[in-house]
Amino acid sequence: MILMLNGECVPLDRVTLSPFDRGFLYGDGLFETILVRNGKPFRLTSHLDRLRTGCRFLKIPWNPSAAAMEARVETLLGKNAVRDAVLRIQVTRGIGIRGYSIAGANTPTEIIALHPAPARQVSLRWNLRTSSYRVMAGDPLAQIKSCSKILHVLAKTEAQEAGADEALLLNQHHEVAEATCANVFWIEQNAVFTPPIESGALPGITRQIVIDICATTGYEVSEERAAIDRVSQSNGLFLTLTTLGIVEVGTIDGREALHSDLIAALQKAYSTILENDLGAD
Repeated sequence: MILMLNGECVPLDRVTLSPFDRGFLYGDGLFETILVRNGKPFRLTSHLDRLRTGCRFLKIPWNPSAAAMEARVETLLGKNAVRDAVLRIQVTRGIGIRGYSIAGANTPTEIIALHPAPARQVSLRWNLRTSSYRVMAGDPLAQIKSCSKILHVLAKTEAQEAGADEALLLNQHHEVAEATCANVFWIEQNAVFTPPIESGALPGITRQIVIDICATTGYEVSEERAAIDRVSQSNGLFLTLTTLGIVEVGTIDGREALHSDLIAALQKAYSTILENDLGAD
């Protein structure tokens, strides 16, 4: 396995990082996860835009051009002879003085790595469990992919210990916000709903694709705040995430979720977009 560290290709067993890097010390950084199919990263520009937005918010001086990042990704894929993968780009603030102050931390650390692509399962259905942990509505930190994800780690662990695949996160107002690694959608009749970003949800790339699909195919789509009862009693429930696209929810808190044919229609439309962008298998 070859990684790219600060623009240089390095074998995994030769990668060295300082123990004083603020990404390690404080989770002071951001990351993006990107699907690669047929040697092409899906919606790389959108992911890079979100990463730059996060860096500006955190005041991390990282802003390579899109062309430079595309070249690095292409080089890394070639070095590893990989066609299908999950690409992860991580940027930390780098090394600074001891303590929380960012003074002197002016050289970010950039790591680009590849992971195995997930198996493609059209009939995949996840079991969802509501977490006891809460995100904060209106929190600007919820809108960036910060490396500080301990709440999501604990929520995911809680869900898996209960036999579920994923955790559903509510905010302090007991409204549905997101899952630990996905955005949440539900269906009422033939209308599609998702929590607004202000509820504490990450502005997901796949989330936006689904909203765009609905807008172009005539399905009504709305961003609305909702309590867990409304979502769990809906006519269909699904998650959106970069690695798997659209995943239907099979159960929520042990209760069978209703199935909607609309989910399959959205999955088909999403697959078409993948094929158009990345090429058919």
